[in-house]
Amino acid sequence: MKAEYIDKIIPVSKILLDLNNPRFGHLELDNRKPTDSQMQAEIEADKDTFKLIKDIMRVGVTDPILVKDLGDGTYLVGEGNRRTTCLRKLIREGAVPKNPNVSYHEVKAHVYPKDYSDQKWELLKGRVQTGKKSWKTSDMAKYVWGLRYDMLIEIEDIAVAMQLSMKKVNEHINNWNLFKEYASHQKDTNPSQFSYFQEAPAKVKKFYNENDTNKHKYFEMISPTSGNQKIRGAAFGLRDFAKVLDDVEALDAVMHNPKVSMEQAVEIMKQNSAVKAMPFLARIDPLARSILNLSDEEIEQIKNEREIKVNTKKLVRACEQLLKKLD
Repeated sequence: MKAEYIDKIIPVSKILLDLNNPRFGHLELDNRKPTDSQMQAEIEADKDTFKLIKDIMRVGVTDPILVKDLGDGTYLVGEGNRRTTCLRKLIREGAVPKNPNVSYHEVKAHVYPKDYSDQKWELLKGRVQTGKKSWKTSDMAKYVWGLRYDMLIEIEDIAVAMQLSMKKVNEHINNWNLFKEYASHQKDTNPSQFSYFQEAPAKVKKFYNENDTNKHKYFEMISPTSGNQKIRGAAFGLRDFAKVLDDVEALDAVMHNPKVSMEQAVEIMKQNSAVKAMPFLARIDPLARSILNLSDEEIEQIKNEREIKVNTKKLVRACEQLLKKLD
């Protein structure tokens, strides 16, 4: 099968970074496209870039980058933004290669023609980039959103191309829309906040999707810039909030009383529900049913288990004592 690209040595000075790189989608959450210089600075600040620069100084760029010929003498990166950034930095700083066979001013590239369709280019970019280094969930959501709304690719086709279910494609799109709205509402573009939408339990998602009031209150409770953050941490914070949603008094307190923390709301919920305060109580009924449903064969099997007899008697005494107190 004939390759769709040609291998070529191209000048680093003619390479443009991919401003639609999903890894840096948070840079455009303020509704402005990032500039080439912003992208350069963002990549240079990444801790992984320092190690890559050291490797390039030692052996050069051994793995060709992937670019598209724009037809005007320049090339757009599809995969290789970090390597291009490292080469630019070395050139800017006047670094001299220790290896005479290494050049910072030129790089090997798989060059795709200028008439290569934009849709095919975006799909190719996603496959190649995720194959090199795993994307964060927010990166994937931004990418899938772009395929749908920038490239106008149908949901079914995105699912097939990315090997995702249609449900997952829609989930990525919805979560990115929510994250964009949150970023605009709270003026917070930190990509780590995306986890509050991606990892939200079904009960929490139902809450903030119910109406704009709930949604904006949720934005406020997860935002470190709101001055009223109450859900701290996507893991434990969301778990506690999901519990509070079952109790009207606790939910009202945490939503409308600035002095009530999520921890205090959980305590209110526990005080209002014996089962939630003492989870073991929920196991009494299934345990009783299991004991009553023991077959003759099962009873015969445990008849000689001394420990089971001792524990059963202990359970009987505990139940009798509890019933006496309850009466």
